[in-house]
Amino acid sequence: MKTILTLIILTQTLTWQHLAAERTDSSMIKCSLWIDLYHGEVTTYEGLIDDLNQARVVYLGETHRIKRHHQWQVRILESLRERGNDLILGLEQIESKYQNEVEAYNVGELSYEAFAKKINWEKTWKNYEDYEDLVTYAQTQEIPIVALNADAKIIRKIGREGLQNLDPLERDLLPKIINWEKDPIYRQWLNKILMVHMPVTEEKLMPFFQAQVSRDEMMSEQLVKFLKLQAEGTIALVITGSGHVNYGLGMVQRVNRRLGSHKKRILLFSESQELILTDEEKAMSREISMTHDDLDFIKSPIANYLLATEIGK
Repeated sequence: MKTILTLIILTQTLTWQHLAAERTDSSMIKCSLWIDLYHGEVTTYEGLIDDLNQARVVYLGETHRIKRHHQWQVRILESLRERGNDLILGLEQIESKYQNEVEAYNVGELSYEAFAKKINWEKTWKNYEDYEDLVTYAQTQEIPIVALNADAKIIRKIGREGLQNLDPLERDLLPKIINWEKDPIYRQWLNKILMVHMPVTEEKLMPFFQAQVSRDEMMSEQLVKFLKLQAEGTIALVITGSGHVNYGLGMVQRVNRRLGSHKKRILLFSESQELILTDEEKAMSREISMTHDDLDFIKSPIANYLLATEIGK
């Protein structure tokens, strides 16, 4: 058993070193292991791709500014393509109102630079440059990209004033069904997570929760609408913040409701202390503790697979 585990660790490390070399970022070479959280065992990368190959929707839950996460997103998209799959790439990082511009980029009418400028990406998503390799690969491979997110201005208004205070025109830009009243587990989990933000108080939790759910509903509606137009067997690879997919809650639940029975997989990547907050973010944040006891009410694994990466340089 010890020999097998040693070989797996060596294989995973070499795979990561190869990936890091491809991305020309030597500082990212670390020992990483893919863990199957349902079986509680280490798995190989090839075994992971074998399993993803059977799914209809694959969620990659990221921490937005960790470059290692973005490197693995490209690698996974490449691997699924190399298996001959028809794919679509759904991105939280682009608001759905820009789908026409996305279509122009999909067919090569816009360069990456022109596309990013056209959708004002620098202002709507601060680390937009981290997605260049991903969207460029999708374009060259003719993998359709789908803009998933709701209008940020509307989401911010919900976070400040609540869903009920949208005017009719604003409300019409969101899905008709926004299921936030009957989602106690997601709400309980988010209530704990959202307290990391300094402006959040007990009184403000409800509009913040409504804003999160509105975003989940919009992303799931856009994804399912587009996926239903594709050939049978097409795999949707979804790139979104981990908070929208952890424990199969959030967006995942809402895709289930719209799409019906289907195979799905959720992949997460450890932060491994790599997230560096800006001074502004530090000023707007507070320390929170999250123990195992605090999460005991959630009766499912956080994901199907976790890429656990060593801490430190």
